[in-house]
Amino acid sequence: MAELQRPTKRQHPARSLSCRAFRALPLAAALVSSLHAGVVLAARSCDDWHATFTSVEGSVEVQRQSAGGWIPVTRGDVLCTDDTVRVLRSARALVELPDGSALRLDENTSFRLPEPKSGIGTLIDLIRGAIHVISRDPRSLSFRTPFMNAGLEGTEFDIRVGDAETTVAVLEGQVLATNSSGVEHVPSGYVATAGEHEAPRSAPGEPVALMRWTSHYAEIIDGPLPAPDAEPNATESSRAQFFTARAAARLATGRLAAAENDLSTALRLAPSDAAVPALRSVIEVARGRPEEAMRLASSAVALDSEAATPLIALSYAQQASAENEDALRSTEHAVELDGTNATAWSRLAELRLATGNFDGAMAAANRAKLLRPTLG
Repeated sequence: MAELQRPTKRQHPARSLSCRAFRALPLAAALVSSLHAGVVLAARSCDDWHATFTSVEGSVEVQRQSAGGWIPVTRGDVLCTDDTVRVLRSARALVELPDGSALRLDENTSFRLPEPKSGIGTLIDLIRGAIHVISRDPRSLSFRTPFMNAGLEGTEFDIRVGDAETTVAVLEGQVLATNSSGVEHVPSGYVATAGEHEAPRSAPGEPVALMRWTSHYAEIIDGPLPAPDAEPNATESSRAQFFTARAAARLATGRLAAAENDLSTALRLAPSDAAVPALRSVIEVARGRPEEAMRLASSAVALDSEAATPLIALSYAQQASAENEDALRSTEHAVELDGTNATAWSRLAELRLATGNFDGAMAAANRAKLLRPTLG
């Protein structure tokens, strides 16, 4: 693989950040001593450099340089130089780099963290899968893939490696795509691709559409859910409840297309199932369409006014429409209807906090945790 380059100047204006999948991350200082040119660099220790898993959804594993086997990782675990990561099917993870940059890892993604030649910053060998990047310091981060390398002068983009090509979608800033066949400057709003023995080429595209997998979809169904890839048994295959529950599980790991297929099946099996428009309302909130979200959530409440799930969905639609007090009332009603619903209590804690009721938020959060100790 060719050594990476990065742009020396910005040639296109950056767009404003719009990805909802990442929280703002604190900037961490990471100073590495510079060495004389030509000296072989020793790999940095984990004390000198490490990244941190800030979120893990599903099965994610790491292979340490010093160990041969794969080890499951959880939130708070660290990544060190020369570690290899794999994200298994129906899983996602969020990694924070030492400079505060954030990497969202899609399912079926594998990458390694080799030592950069300079001994400074982060070099990622992306073997397969997709990584969504929000970079705090573009100068410190670069990528190698089998078909195209990426250096950056920007803040937000997707990079994906498939069987035959690498794709880079730039939401903000600029990426310099390079390989042995050519160089391409990829500005905001453009998508670049390159296959084997092909120079990178870019064209206007829809980066946001390609980044849907990073979206966060609110949890509204309480209780255990099937695995995102669980298959229904003979009884479940005729019940809408299985498909709405699996749709919720799939949304939790960003599997939008699969979730929508499940909702279509559930609607066919039970046209009056309130969970279908409730979950579709959550999807519209994530898409930034509050009016459609409100319409769907209201229809869910009309279908079942005695259930908590439609009211929780309605609260998210109301909040998306800047109707926080209405959202609070909807959630309070959900708790009144189902006092054992941990999801409703957790939602109530969020809204009480948003409206300045700190003591009430703590009480609701404690109740949610008591009902479901594994609640994040």
